Amino acid sequence: MLFNGGTRYLREQKTNAWNAWSHYKYQEVNEGVTVEERIPLRDIQRDYASEYRALSHEEKEEFIRDYELHKGERKLAPRVTARSKIQDVVNTAKKIEQLMIGLDSRVRIQGMFCITRSSTDFAIAPRWFFSSRDLEKYLKIAVWQKWSSSKIGAQIEAFGVAGSSITGILATTKMQVTWLKSQIRDKIISLLVDITGDSNIKMSYTKFHELIVERHKVDIQGWPAKLKFVNPSELSDKMAPLQNLFDALTNGACKFIKLSANEVKARQDRLAADVAAGKVAPRKPRKQCKDAGVPRGSQKATTNKENTNDKDTSSDEDSPNDEEGEGDDRELAHLRKRQRRVL
Repeated sequence: MLFNGGTRYLREQKTNAWNAWSHYKYQEVNEGVTVEERIPLRDIQRDYASEYRALSHEEKEEFIRDYELHKGERKLAPRVTARSKIQDVVNTAKKIEQLMIGLDSRVRIQGMFCITRSSTDFAIAPRWFFSSRDLEKYLKIAVWQKWSSSKIGAQIEAFGVAGSSITGILATTKMQVTWLKSQIRDKIISLLVDITGDSNIKMSYTKFHELIVERHKVDIQGWPAKLKFVNPSELSDKMAPLQNLFDALTNGACKFIKLSANEVKARQDRLAADVAAGKVAPRKPRKQCKDAGVPRGSQKATTNKENTNDKDTSSDEDSPNDEEGEGDDRELAHLRKRQRRVL
């Protein structure tokens, strides 16, 4: 393993007919026999070798196919005892470590992993691995001294034991509702960005038709009929409707759709009809600014203009003595600057 950089773990040994036949022959000979009375595999292979040699090529291939299926089921079969579970975790973690060490030696990488239990059936401490000794130290700097492997490992373990569910680990219903509403809000924004291609787009619920439908030519489809189309923070705190909405956004039952120009026009006409019928409040006109119609120049330009006037005024003043006149001009400009600061 030291010479092949851990790649041996990536390649499984190919099943051969001899091993496959030996496995099933051992089960056949020892069926219904106690552990103490079982015949060793080596003795079975010796005594029944002639039976194996008599097999046809097709029969050997059938043994191989059956044994491959058995191995696949054994990989996913749950461990029964606490000891077997711990041993499986340790062995698997070692294999992952060797794979990462081998990958680092071949292509140069940095990485880490943490394995924790998600069941109370056995006890094992969170298992960390860092590809270099300084990586863990760097993380303490990168996350403002808040990194603690032991604390984070314990938190991941608590998350797993709670059922690997955010709502399962949140202490109160209020916390669960708040988190779920935030997930709904984020999902809506994500779907809107995906369909418009605008990463800076902002969702508007009160002006949805104006800012989303008309401007971006998209509409939302599949919003639950029993829920008002409002900002998720304004929805009811009942968990079931919120979970249903989140599930619908996740599985595509509720989604944004693109509209043609005719579809946008049809929605505008329908909205106008609803406004005329009093079903929908009319769109509020934008308030006019108090200084509407008054030209507004930049502050920088105004200041420069004032400075130019100051220079012109001082240069127009007569003085019998050029040096004294220049001194008066400087004092006058200084006083004017002080007056502007006070104002």
